[in-house]
Amino acid sequence: MRNRVIFICFLICAIAVMLLYQQSQKSYHEGYGEYFRPAKQLTEEEKQWLIGQERLVFGANSHFAPLGFEDKNYYKGFFADFIGEVSKKLGKQVEIQFFENEKEIEKHLYEGKIDFAIMTHSLEREAYAKFTFPIIKARGVLCSRKKDHLENINNLNGETIVIIHEEQKIPKSGKQRSIQYMMAGNYSKAIDLVEINAADAIIGEETVISYYLKEKQIFDSYYLSPVPVYEKNYVFGVSDQNEKLWSILNKTVQNIALEGYIGSLQLKWFGFSSSLVHENISDRIAIMVFIMFAAAAILFYYFYESNKSLYSELEKRMEQLTISKNDLQTTFDGVSYLMIELDRDYQILNVNKAFSQKLEVHKRNAIGKKLFEVLKINNNIKKIVDSVIRATFDVEKEGKTEINYDGRIFEMSTFPLKDARDRVTKILIMLNDVSRAKAAERQMLQDNKMIAVGQLAAGVAHEIRNPLGLIRNYSYILKNDGINNEEIRNKALDVIEKSVEKSGNIINNLLNFSRISSNKWEEVILCDFLSSITSLENDLLKTSNIHVSLDCQSSIKLYTITESLEIIIVNLISNAVDAMNDGGEIRISCYAERDIIFFKFQDTGKGIPKEIIDNIFNPFFTTKKSGEGTGLGLYIVYSEVQKLRGDIQVESEINKGTCFTMTLPNQKGDENEE
Repeated sequence: MRNRVIFICFLICAIAVMLLYQQSQKSYHEGYGEYFRPAKQLTEEEKQWLIGQERLVFGANSHFAPLGFEDKNYYKGFFADFIGEVSKKLGKQVEIQFFENEKEIEKHLYEGKIDFAIMTHSLEREAYAKFTFPIIKARGVLCSRKKDHLENINNLNGETIVIIHEEQKIPKSGKQRSIQYMMAGNYSKAIDLVEINAADAIIGEETVISYYLKEKQIFDSYYLSPVPVYEKNYVFGVSDQNEKLWSILNKTVQNIALEGYIGSLQLKWFGFSSSLVHENISDRIAIMVFIMFAAAAILFYYFYESNKSLYSELEKRMEQLTISKNDLQTTFDGVSYLMIELDRDYQILNVNKAFSQKLEVHKRNAIGKKLFEVLKINNNIKKIVDSVIRATFDVEKEGKTEINYDGRIFEMSTFPLKDARDRVTKILIMLNDVSRAKAAERQMLQDNKMIAVGQLAAGVAHEIRNPLGLIRNYSYILKNDGINNEEIRNKALDVIEKSVEKSGNIINNLLNFSRISSNKWEEVILCDFLSSITSLENDLLKTSNIHVSLDCQSSIKLYTITESLEIIIVNLISNAVDAMNDGGEIRISCYAERDIIFFKFQDTGKGIPKEIIDNIFNPFFTTKKSGEGTGLGLYIVYSEVQKLRGDIQVESEINKGTCFTMTLPNQKGDENEE
């Protein structure tokens, strides 16, 4: 049915376009509504523009009688009287500038030396001019002393024809073989060329040719073609840069036409008062009636067919909608995540089966209630959940956080849901139980730490052996009469106390590093914290001939998860040591800007090739030989930095070294992350 309607519409439109095209060939392209509109009034802006003009300059053809011509420096003819009426209507003086031909007029209009002129519409002139409502019709004819030239214009062959401008040439057809054209400056000269046999015929404005033939008293010797060569309308041409003048003249021409003034001018100059404006209102009315009737018929047919199948179509759509809804609900219930659909008032609109089973609440008992009436959580976690939900509604973007609920760790994600007007009216909450994944991740981190502890063991043993040796030596001295020498006794006791304290610090650092922490956020003095970590690596660094420099203000404090920060620093130092087989330097610096702590870990190692630098944070990516590395070190660094809500970037240059830049926010973490 729809295809039939489309075909009928296309057919009617094609007929209408052909009819409109036929009319457009007979008339200048003003809209049909222009013939029925009331008198046009100038806007205030147009009136003010007119007041600001000293005068208007009109370009006139000196040799275009009886339409317009120069007579003793006066402009006379049909157009002269029409210009006078325009001047009267506008209350503005119009200065007449005379020209020998239309080419000169067009040139001065294009250059802006005149304001407007009489001309016919053409596509070429549209490049620089705008055209008003038509004034009178231009009827072009063929004029010749030979009557056989007029019987069929298409049979012309080899004749020489005089024209005034290029637009007067006869359109080419298959039967025309050869026509020579001559240009004349005006109609008087064109007739003279035919009189001296320099040309065979003239093509031009019928009224003007007739006037000059009568003036030369040779009218009876010439024949005028009964069928016009062309039909166009004379209009005012205005520079396309002068929009206001065009609008003013267009309204004025229409108003003069509505008053019937053109008929009186025709009686005066042509002896008849029939309209010379090429229009056929009856044809246009017929076209509009036809189009409206056809449109009404199409609408009637369309509504008839639509109503006929509306009920069955509605039933079919309702069935499809029900099936789609059931399919979506089945999918919704089949997801293992806990899913909640929520509006802006935190009222539950829908929950899935997994949510009902986890909370042991029936779906119908949950729908309609407030979120926190069903989801029983403590105030701290409630604040976190509330902030994520509010942010999703406000910024209309996805949100994500982690919460502890019922002894389990859940990853909470929120997604905005938009209505038909693209407004976020509700959101979808997804809770994914990641307890096992978090436990596995924590175990992996602890395993990685134990590997590091094993690597530190040899260095720690050496570090402890040195103070134990001192204790042993000074104990021997005390046993051998040193106890009686006060100076020796005091020195020995002082060395023994310091050695015991140093050994205790080394053991404490090792125990602190190896313990399984609880992800507790706490405040640390950053300089002391970094020093304690690097001291554990002293033996490895000395053995590898690597010097470590630490640049960190003692006043900087950082609120962080100490276990995560330990893992990050140890792995970065270990990575730097592996990159410097022949020794080198590690420079660790940190500084604070507002609530951000900046870390830089620079080494003088072999550097990282550009082709792999984007992969170094990927899990199990390593350039070491099998058995020498797991490929988890930098991945763990990246994961822990993300856990601390920070960021880490790397820059490297071959044979010059690598620099890791890490930024951490210096603010309290979520208490629920314990």
